[in-house]
Amino acid sequence: MNAPQSDPTKDMAVKAAMQDTVTGALIAFDLRMSQQGPAFIVWGSGVAPTPPNPGGVKTNNYYYSLTRIHTSGEITIGSEVIPVEGLTWMDHEYGLFGTSGHPVKWFLQDLQLDNGVHISNSVTFPNAPPQLNTPVKSGATIQFPDGTTYFDGNCTLTPVGRTWPAPNSGGTFFLEFKLEIPSFEASFTVTSLMDDQAFTLPPLLGVGDNYEGIAKAVGTFCGAEVRGTAWNEQQP
Repeated sequence: MNAPQSDPTKDMAVKAAMQDTVTGALIAFDLRMSQQGPAFIVWGSGVAPTPPNPGGVKTNNYYYSLTRIHTSGEITIGSEVIPVEGLTWMDHEYGLFGTSGHPVKWFLQDLQLDNGVHISNSVTFPNAPPQLNTPVKSGATIQFPDGTTYFDGNCTLTPVGRTWPAPNSGGTFFLEFKLEIPSFEASFTVTSLMDDQAFTLPPLLGVGDNYEGIAKAVGTFCGAEVRGTAWNEQQP
């Protein structure tokens, strides 16, 4: 499915600070961010289900991302100033996505490959997620550098490799996934770059720990070797 074509330029400035709870160090961000090229329309339509239900945001989930944000600036940790520069990814998701009484469980992997292709793959679970080495059907949105976008709902995602225990909920986080997209002769291994990347969400959401982890991707796309930066997100 081809997404609507557009070519927005989004400029942002981020100035923020927080304090490390363990060391007390102040961590400050001073970043300039500019999206170049088209937005990334998740599922090719930006709404789930497609076609959408009546009722707008009360009955549907809307989702687009800016995945070609050129970022530069500084991150300060205590007295250390670190210049940074790179390509970043920002999601914007809104509408219905479970409730506190019936929370959604999910796996998600975002990939920014060195051939310019960007991919977002996800799967949701009505109950418990699968076990290690158990493949599940997933759906991937694939965007080429010119903005041409496709959605493939017949992908396969398998948690493999090491795991890490969720610190508060008692669940299990998977640190490595195998993603297969047959329509593009694509196969990737997505591996977290560090174990402890869990966030404890407010109890009112009823979901416990959430894993939001930087990762790397290595594999093949259209028969050629590729690699890139990635994101490993999961709610067990």
